[in-house]
Amino acid sequence: MSLFRSRPEPIVTWWSDHVLLERESVVTLEGQIRSDLIIPKLGRAHHQRTFTCKAQNNNQQRPLSQDVTIEMNLRPQSVKIKPPAEPLTAGTTFYFSCESKGSRPPAIISWFQDGRQVDASRTQTRWSAGEVTTGVVTLVPSRSDDGRELRCEADNPEVPDSARADTLILQVHYPPVVVLEMGRSLKPHSIKQGDDVYFECRVTANPPPYRVTYWRNVSIYLQLQLSLHIP
Repeated sequence: MSLFRSRPEPIVTWWSDHVLLERESVVTLEGQIRSDLIIPKLGRAHHQRTFTCKAQNNNQQRPLSQDVTIEMNLRPQSVKIKPPAEPLTAGTTFYFSCESKGSRPPAIISWFQDGRQVDASRTQTRWSAGEVTTGVVTLVPSRSDDGRELRCEADNPEVPDSARADTLILQVHYPPVVVLEMGRSLKPHSIKQGDDVYFECRVTANPPPYRVTYWRNVSIYLQLQLSLHIP
């Protein structure tokens, strides 16, 4: 801050939150009193902080003062996906939310499913006080989505390299899908009476099946109780 000289010469000081920060000043070639306040490294704590420069040359009048408030662009501090409370079921509509905190201006929320960005028509974003941004995505998972990754990314375009992300592995419940085939080592056209044959029953389900039953002519032919060992 620069001031024109007066008699007596003014005392120039810098203050913030009633704390004296600087009282050094110099006389410029133009005859002005100049005092500089240097903040070595701006941090998040300096956002919206007010600094006051005061000038006074006697004790009879109130000092002249001028305020400056720092407004900063801030990167997101945190990103967190909040999944639905109930288990995911194939073919059912679910809503996932993602909350980002600390970004100024508000963060841009983007969704990615298995590495591909989700279409904007399935997403929405809202902003609230306290530098909080919430994104919501609509998903209708299928059994093929089981085990795939859902990622939420929060980015402030005003701050380079500010993107932060959270990921979630989808666990989709779906009914058993059964494929029954003749044993792979058999040659169907070469089977004759008296030969042994076997069948392969492949079942995919989540949760895993606990029992497999073979039927022959509408009667139970073989029933297998599965013992599952899931690490």
